[in-house]
Parts: sequence; C-alpha cells; structure tokens
Amino acid sequence: MIGDHSIPKRRWGLLCLLAVVLLCGIALLALPAANAYALIQTEGSYRATPPIPQAFTTPTPTPLASALPMPITTGGCCAHPFWSLDSDWVLFLDQRGSTHAGLYAVPSSGGEALLVHDRVGTYSSDLALIAYLENGQTIVERWVDGVRWIIPNQGREVFFSPSGESICWSMISSGVTFPNLRQRAIWVAANDGSDAREVVTVTGGEFLGWAEDEDAILVSGRLAPDLPAGIWRIELETGAGLLLYEIEVPLRALVSPGGEQIAFIQAFEESGRNGLWVACADGGGSQRLDVFGAFRWLDDHHLAVIPMDLNADSPSLWRVTLGGESERWVGLGSSGQRILNNDWSISPDASRLVFRSARDDSLWVITLPEP
Repeated sequence: MIGDHSIPKRRWGLLCLLAVVLLCGIALLALPAANAYALIQTEGSYRATPPIPQAFTTPTPTPLASALPMPITTGGCCAHPFWSLDSDWVLFLDQRGSTHAGLYAVPSSGGEALLVHDRVGTYSSDLALIAYLENGQTIVERWVDGVRWIIPNQGREVFFSPSGESICWSMISSGVTFPNLRQRAIWVAANDGSDAREVVTVTGGEFLGWAEDEDAILVSGRLAPDLPAGIWRIELETGAGLLLYEIEVPLRALVSPGGEQIAFIQAFEESGRNGLWVACADGGGSQRLDVFGAFRWLDDHHLAVIPMDLNADSPSLWRVTLGGESERWVGLGSSGQRILNNDWSISPDASRLVFRSARDDSLWVITLPEP
C-alpha cells in the first residue's frame, strides 16, 4: 500500500484466512447461517429451502483425557492411509525397498506391511475393484479373478460409487484455463463401462460424490449461465437438478458414508457465511457448525473435527452430532506429535484414528474412547 503501511482490519482478516486455508487446509472464520434454494428444473423457478435451525451452543470446556499414539510403521512411508471395512487393517500407498509402488496394508496394532496390490489407482470401498491408467486407457480390474474392462472415457480418472456397482468421470473442456469458466461433462456408467451416459455439464465445478441409494450424484458449479453457482443434486434418471446450497467454491467437500449429507468449508465471503457447513443431500436444508477445523465423517449424522483453535494449549478431537451437541472427544497433544498434510483417518467402527506423523513421516494410531 503506497504511502500507508497499515492494513485495514477487514483486509488483515481476509489475509489471515487465506494463509490458514493455504497452509493448514482449513479456514478460520465461522459466522451465521444463510438460506439455500432448490431448483425445480421443469418450471425454471425457485422455492426457498430454509436452513436447519441452529441448535448448537459452544460447550463448556471439561477435563479431557489424552491419547498416546502408537507407531505402526517405521522409516517414513505411507501416503494417504485409510482403513479396511472391518477396521483391522490400515492401508496406504508406498514404494517399499526395490519393489514397485503399490497398495500396502499393516495390522492396526502394527507389524509387517503386506503388499495388497502392485498397482496404484482408484479403489472401490470393498477393495474388490481397482481403476488405473494403462497405455492411455482407463482399466477397471476385478482383483479376485483378474478380469479387466476398458472404460470408454479416453483415459479419464474414475470414481466408484459406495457399492462399487457404478463409476463416474469428467470430460473437461479444452482451451479454457480459468477455473470458473471451465466446463465439465460428468458421465456415469456401470463398473464395467457399459451403459455410459452424460448426466450433466457444470461450469466452474466438479463431481463431489454420490447421494443416498446412488440414484443421484452431487456436483458443484453452475448448470447454466443464468443459474447460481452452488452444490447441486442431479438425478441420474432424469438429469433434474436441485440446488442444495448456493456457494461459488465449496472447499474440501466430503459426502457422508451413506450419501445423506455433504460437509464443506465456505471461505472468503463478506456476508457472514464463512465456516464449516453441512447440507442435506435431499434438499432438506443446511447448517453452520459451531466448531471449525479439519474434519472427517463418522457416519451420516456425526463428524470428527480437529478444531482450528489458536488459543488451545494442544489440539483435540471433537465429535459433532448434527442437530445436537459438539463435545471434545480426546486430546491429541500429549505426545507432541503433529499430523502431516491433514493426512488422517477414523476407522469405520470409530475405535481408532490413524495419522501420518510430521515427526518421522510414518503412521501412528490412537485408540479412541467410546463416545
């Protein structure tokens, strides 16, 4: 700023928020709720979809047990850890020794890491299928018998539905580099590539996940130039769109395991709408949560959140009940460990948390108390 080295308070707040999002992957502001809208595509008109009433209040701090993490790998490794469905194994991507990169698994109590598959790609939730790129083509392979299918999508990355029965991919417009103007044609097919069809084209957005019963998908962006940007529900059978929440760019959007909710961060708004939000995937409304930080879904009605709290002595894990209370679950700071690159995951049975340590780039597990 020429002739004035001071920074107005409002601009200083925005700059701080930008720094937090870029460095920590989360935003800092958390302000009041706003209306969402629903689109009736056949009529081209809107009807109001009110937010879920805010029932949250900031809980009174209580004595908190601290968890001691236990290492389950050594020597640095283990990108993108996630859990097996039975919560007994932690899976991760790595290239160990002289072997090729692949998917490995280690028992949740630690031990020797085992090679699950020597390909790196996208996996179905039950690990029965893997999608990968080979010679410019997308291949879906069934591990149990090695049967492979070529997907007719010109080598695009695919995303499996929760059941693994369907896949989705995007065809991005060429020649447009500005993200807000880039168009994505979103396609859906059976997991073997059959019955492929374009469902919707969005501008400035992307595929976010599958809605409940897999009869609809969730996307962001604009469906047409005269329609608002937001999070949309798109029916697979008809292509009809329902606007769940109006927002230019939802950050770190995560769909709940059953497809009933979608959580996301709203930032850089002037209207008091910044914070961690949850919207119902059926158009039932939206709510801003009273905690803010890195988050993961536990089930369709509960979130695990590590709050961004600059005044706290050490980080802690909170359990958030939608429409209910937020409560501190367990302290995470007693060992001095820090999570690397927001790389952590909660087991499906909510009994353990695995994270990638910034200290040694290895995986550590914390046993969680019963909620």
